[in-house]
Amino acid sequence: MIEHRNVYDTSYRSNFSQAFTPRDEKPWRKFEPINADPPTKQYSRKSNMSHRSNNSDRGHVATLGGSLPGIFHSEPQPGASTYARAGVASSQGMNEVGSKLVMSQNIAAKAAEIEHSIQAERAQKEVRRVIEFYQNRGSPNCAVVLLVARWLRLSINFVDINLQNQNSVEELKKVNPVGQVPVIIDADGFTLSESRAIMKYLTLKYASRHQLESLYPSDPARRAQIDAMMDYEHSSLAPLVRNYISLFLFDRSPDRNHNMAQLQIQINDVLTSLSQFLTVRRFFGNDDVSLADVLLGRNLAMLQTAGFFRQEQNCISNLMNWLERMTSLPNWHECMEAVNGLILSNSNQ
Repeated sequence: MIEHRNVYDTSYRSNFSQAFTPRDEKPWRKFEPINADPPTKQYSRKSNMSHRSNNSDRGHVATLGGSLPGIFHSEPQPGASTYARAGVASSQGMNEVGSKLVMSQNIAAKAAEIEHSIQAERAQKEVRRVIEFYQNRGSPNCAVVLLVARWLRLSINFVDINLQNQNSVEELKKVNPVGQVPVIIDADGFTLSESRAIMKYLTLKYASRHQLESLYPSDPARRAQIDAMMDYEHSSLAPLVRNYISLFLFDRSPDRNHNMAQLQIQINDVLTSLSQFLTVRRFFGNDDVSLADVLLGRNLAMLQTAGFFRQEQNCISNLMNWLERMTSLPNWHECMEAVNGLILSNSNQ
């Protein structure tokens, strides 16, 4: 049943305002159906144009694309003509065409992005700049930088520094006031010292996508794990190994064996902790070699050369398996040869 109300009843003013536009509010129209559909009319071309003009006067816009998303969207207006409603079917067809067009554009944009990335990677591989590398042969810190540079296939101009020669040290201080190696000077003149910083810089700048995801991943969580392992190596393992090698090479005091035994206990504690990380993965960076593996491998390789693992209690199986994988990597022996040679030559004196 259609409900009728008196338009003079102010309690129904809100319903009245929803049902009619201000143009329809005339005092002689006392009774009108609420929420009733407007009468259907057959429009001629002339009457249709007149209807559009009337809607325009009321601030209404009759559009066939009223249901399109985005900037084409318009809210349905009170008193909209049946001609505009008849455009719904047509607008749905437009929506389908628009969706397919947007999908095609997205696919084309993604393909262009991939192609651009491939071209950039190829260009990066083709243009290998020459890097000046200030090094001291036999320095473990220089060895790990050289290893990463070899993996990245960088062209290197070596500048050998003799730390026992004052003139050589003064030459080094011109590029690094601290007077320590390694130091690199990139082709654009950028100068950087400290082995860990250099390894990260070279990897971030010159590694391919695959190399980057292995050595120093772009994922924040994985990169943070590698940074944590590098920090642990720097603060816990490296100082102990340095002291052990120093005692092994240069200590000739009666307390030498006692001091080395004490260091062995401390080193074993650190190695036992490290071995826990290898229970479910092949490398410390997960299943791929990372910068953390390079640093840790350098330390264990030095201990191995100094005979640390000749004692059975120092051998941890999964750690030994990992070290074997590291030492079989390309360029490993080339880069570590001078370090191992220095240890062996001094141990025989």
